[in-house]
Amino acid sequence: MFEIKEVKDVKEMYINTAIIIPVFNEQNNIAEVIDESIKVNPKYIVVIDDASTDNTSSILKNYKGKSVVKIIRNKKNMGKQGSVKKGFEEVTKLNNIEAVVTIDADMQHPPEYIPKLVSLLKEYDMVIAKRSKDDMPLSRKIANGLVKMSYHAFGVPLNDVQTGYRAYNFESAKFISDNLEIDGKYNIEHDILDIMAKLAIDRNKEIKIAEYEVPCPYGITESHIRFRDNLSLFKGTLKTVFKLKKRIKEFKT
Repeated sequence: MFEIKEVKDVKEMYINTAIIIPVFNEQNNIAEVIDESIKVNPKYIVVIDDASTDNTSSILKNYKGKSVVKIIRNKKNMGKQGSVKKGFEEVTKLNNIEAVVTIDADMQHPPEYIPKLVSLLKEYDMVIAKRSKDDMPLSRKIANGLVKMSYHAFGVPLNDVQTGYRAYNFESAKFISDNLEIDGKYNIEHDILDIMAKLAIDRNKEIKIAEYEVPCPYGITESHIRFRDNLSLFKGTLKTVFKLKKRIKEFKT
């Protein structure tokens, strides 16, 4: 169902790209994320402000005159998944988009690697920016390791399931836009993998996934994920791996 490969060497090529940036209370980082994203020459950048209560919304007003940047503000807080779904719905309506990239707004996903990720979409359906463990806190290493073990045990040998730094070809992005539910909080990365499994079944063809390692600077901003969110993530992991096990059986038959 999934054909997964770790890739180290990438020949960069220009692809019409839309970048989705969900943001909530990132007044210290959002301007840098957008400015660095503009430097990689995307066709569009869609920023979804999830009803921020700090100075984020005011900062975003500075980008309203830039043709490449579109700002969407949620009237109420929808959570990451609701915001990202809005982003997918918006970018898949745009003309001449070949690639869609999702990044977080806290500068833990360096935008400078976007050209390498989208270049891989000439061969792959989806690219995961696997986070380097060099600067990763021990607690994150343990949590990510447990998730990785769960997926490997059920026949999905991905190395970084929970990163939101990903690139999708247009077919995958449109399928995600049509199938991703609004309410999912921080389980979105798991939910999208299940959606990609559905796409494999629908088209009766394996989904090709590349993993490309990128640095991930921690300590820049405070995480919005609370203890109860971590419990939800753990439940989401178990729920998804059991779903994927069923889908793998369905795909093979």
